[in-house]
Amino acid sequence: MSMQEFNQAFKNIQQAFDEARFADLLERVDHAIELGKLSNERYAVAKLFNLKVDSYMYIDLPARAHETLTEFHLFIEQYETVEGAIWFHLCAANLWAGGSSAVDGIVSRHVEKALAYGTQTPDPNLKRRVYGTMSTYLMNIGEYERACDYLELAFFYAQLVVEQEPEKESLIYSTVIDLIYLNTMLKRYDIAKNVNAFVYEKIELLNGYQKGIIIQNYGYLLMQQGQYDKAIEEFQKLAAYTDDFKDTSLKAIAYQYMCECMENIDHPDLVQMLKMQVKVLNDLLDERETEYAIEAETKIQQNHFLRKASIDVLTDVYNRTYFDTEAQKLLSQLDGSTYALLAMIDLDFFKQINDQYGHLVGDEALATVGSGLKTFALQQQALVARYGGDEFLLICTNADRKRLERLAQAIHSGLSALTVEADEQLLSLSFSIGVTIVKEPAHLTDVLKQADEALYYIKNSGRGHYAFYDQLPEKTYLK
Repeated sequence: MSMQEFNQAFKNIQQAFDEARFADLLERVDHAIELGKLSNERYAVAKLFNLKVDSYMYIDLPARAHETLTEFHLFIEQYETVEGAIWFHLCAANLWAGGSSAVDGIVSRHVEKALAYGTQTPDPNLKRRVYGTMSTYLMNIGEYERACDYLELAFFYAQLVVEQEPEKESLIYSTVIDLIYLNTMLKRYDIAKNVNAFVYEKIELLNGYQKGIIIQNYGYLLMQQGQYDKAIEEFQKLAAYTDDFKDTSLKAIAYQYMCECMENIDHPDLVQMLKMQVKVLNDLLDERETEYAIEAETKIQQNHFLRKASIDVLTDVYNRTYFDTEAQKLLSQLDGSTYALLAMIDLDFFKQINDQYGHLVGDEALATVGSGLKTFALQQQALVARYGGDEFLLICTNADRKRLERLAQAIHSGLSALTVEADEQLLSLSFSIGVTIVKEPAHLTDVLKQADEALYYIKNSGRGHYAFYDQLPEKTYLK
């Protein structure tokens, strides 16, 4: 494997991400990651993992993103580098910002790990990044005091970086933007004003959006101090400035703040400004509707691709990989007020069907089972999967245990009524089902073991029926 091959693979993945071709990216990224590992390209591999996580979030599959994050964790833990810790924190922060409850506990744990690594490195740029990302995380959860402390550290190390590499001077001013905001939120108005004056002198070093944020933050600072006339001037400047780089969202913020300021001083132009605000908000809505329409179409296409990766082709129910992820998520969310039923379903004498009637009839039998289970899934909001061979799984929840017990009986009765055509006659299908019901958070492995024990009992007691794990006799039949 040559470096040229890896570089090309990396380039293709990055291009796919930039063009929002997430299906292409997800189809190729694992191969690219393996190539990078073989070449010991740790930074590039970290970047690929980050792109994979982001892609899953863009197509609204946070559980898959979480799986990828776990893979990434295993990769970086073997190195324990600051760089790796930062990358992991950034991925976790992306998930957290995307609203994934699956990573609420992961973010804080690994942001602290990134911080611990950061204190050990002599590299000022890595320290800047560690403290900066820690500050961003704290800012996002509303801990402004701590966020400001860490941002001041990031600012200090940004200055050290610039001393060594003067061409990176913009690092200082991009850090200052958040310092203005945080000090304003903490009502440290004099500090915020001094910092703002400092950065205004170098505003031309910033990009268009950063310039807009500087103007916005200064206007907000004036507004918080009750200097409404001066604040209005800044927001008018911001509204005019956004025309240069076509940022309707920032313009909407400018008009919103202008209206708030005018309301506080009964400004004579308030009605006219409210009309302007409505117009800008309508423009923004039109933009976002177009954007969302494109995103919706993209999600439909990408979810079609991922559905194919999650569905068992023969039976059209979910496969084992998808079931494991979603079932574990469901079991982890139990809080003692809801029961979860897991049924392990075995098609009796499947080998005999294959041997006597042929594999085409056997495949038809499995497809018939899948169709029957999908009906139950729709009725009970259950998750069903083919777990391998002639074995299927079903999991669902309900606050009423008795209802779940009746459901187990209904599943067995419904499946036992299924038939498949063989040699110009209808062949009745028979099923053995092991059932377990849990109420507290549990590991899927443990719950599967319980259902398997119940199934084992039924199969050794004549088949064709169902049993509950917690109602089994002494388990002397187990090997």
